Amino acid sequence: MKSKITIAIRFVLIILAFCTFETTKATVPNPIIISNPTTLAIDKTVTWTFDFTGNTKTSNTANFFTEGEDLVIYFWDPAQHASVALTYLGSSKWSFTMTPTTFFNLTFSQIALSANQFWFNIQSLTTGSNNLTGSLHMAFGAQSTTAPVSVTGTPSGTYPLNQPVTWTFDMTGSAFTPAQDLYIWVWTPNNPDAGNFANSSAFTKLTYVSGMTWSFTLTPTAFFNTTVSGITDSFWMLLKDKTGKIQTPTINVPLTISGTGVHQNQQNFLEVYPNPVINTLNIKLKDTRFKNASIYDFKGSLVRNEAIVNVQSELKLNLENEKSGIYFVVLSGEKSTQTIKISKK
Repeated sequence: MKSKITIAIRFVLIILAFCTFETTKATVPNPIIISNPTTLAIDKTVTWTFDFTGNTKTSNTANFFTEGEDLVIYFWDPAQHASVALTYLGSSKWSFTMTPTTFFNLTFSQIALSANQFWFNIQSLTTGSNNLTGSLHMAFGAQSTTAPVSVTGTPSGTYPLNQPVTWTFDMTGSAFTPAQDLYIWVWTPNNPDAGNFANSSAFTKLTYVSGMTWSFTLTPTAFFNTTVSGITDSFWMLLKDKTGKIQTPTINVPLTISGTGVHQNQQNFLEVYPNPVINTLNIKLKDTRFKNASIYDFKGSLVRNEAIVNVQSELKLNLENEKSGIYFVVLSGEKSTQTIKISKK
């Protein structure tokens, strides 16, 4: 009888031990995720910081990680990846740094076109799946690819705004693929396709030319539903796929697309030289309409800004320390704007 009781007690203890083991499988409350940058560039290095404040204890407890514990991150989308250690930062914070294209061994397009977010969880290295978060995800939204290598216009020079013009975009080196459907998204002078960023309209679709080149033909006054006098600034835009999952940085297309040498506009009221420029750019004015001279790089970032005080003298702008590439000189006044494309050697 005693033997049977002993066996029964042992059996109960085994059952209790098993149940105790099973209850250690716990879901840790999800952390606050701090992402840098906010919109992830999936071909650039990104660091996520996971803040488990309030969800850590000084000793290993179910439903909580231990302060300073070794944690790992496990991905299953856009592709499965072996668990990788997080870096403990102190104060209940851990971080993870990666370049997505390198980390997953996928191209920009493969990641961007297969999903719109990263799915993963965080686990304890010691207890593994017995102590882990729920499913976490980071949306990468619209991704930035490279700016066009060049933008050319037909006709060249100062083209009439009430007649057809064709812009040609060379996207060599970008995340786009040959013959992919690309769309133009313009916001200056206005946005004809406003509200449709996630599903661009057919009338904004570019024409595929060949290789990595696309073109877009428009009559500016008709496309923007305005008059010639209603277009006083250069055109500000970006190129994108239909849903906006992949997009370029800001593109500035001037009202004038000229070649090399001295740019002299048709009204003969200004000269900009030399073009290409090495050190100093000279702007010779013969008109009082302009009050300010600004220089933007190809991505639309302001490089220099100078007030025009004396229109009878030449304005000299030092570009010696600027990188080689394409720039736009924007001369502006109360009622007039003139944009000139230059190149810096």
